[in-house]
Amino acid sequence: MTKNRFNRRECCFLLLAVLATLPAEAAAKPEPEEELTVSIYKQTVQATVFLSSSYVAGPVKNTTMGTGFILDESGTLVTNAHVVDGAHHVAALDLYSKLTS
Repeated sequence: MTKNRFNRRECCFLLLAVLATLPAEAAAKPEPEEELTVSIYKQTVQATVFLSSSYVAGPVKNTTMGTGFILDESGTLVTNAHVVDGAHHVAALDLYSKLTS
């Protein structure tokens, strides 16, 4: 059996020392494809809403949660059908915490 040259703690310190020598800009700069994704995200994130709907199935009250997005200025929301199917009440919460029903 051969003995390891470095123990686990020494390897961690060595790794940290190597990482500390890397320029921060190189690690933080996204690739061109990532820049496009970030740009799209920044343009659309404000339209994202979190949805909660409730419905009764027999003696049980159920709640479903999901996400959607605001389609137009009148407030039309788009989401998956399973989030609102059969719902008696739907509430939407946007990123600015404005609860609407």
